[in-house]
Amino acid sequence: MGKSLDLSKTLKVHGKNLLLTQVSFSGVVRTGESLASLSDQMLATFLRQKIAIQLVLPEAERRVELGTHDDSEIYDDELRDAVKQFERA
Repeated sequence: MGKSLDLSKTLKVHGKNLLLTQVSFSGVVRTGESLASLSDQMLATFLRQKIAIQLVLPEAERRVELGTHDDSEIYDDELRDAVKQFERA
């Protein structure tokens, strides 16, 4: 069974304010770990699917700026491309 990370944030999803209390990561992130423990591929997926953007985007931007890679991306620059979609918005 997957663990959950308590985000406890209000997010705007499709124009509606939602209180996001927990997101299941199927064991990818254990309770108590920070967003920094997410892989680049998971951050890119969250951004593409518009999940917890307010929490995930700053971490993704930090990694793109540093130029670090954890080799988890499906294709080269997947995280950079996911971040770029929010620069245009």
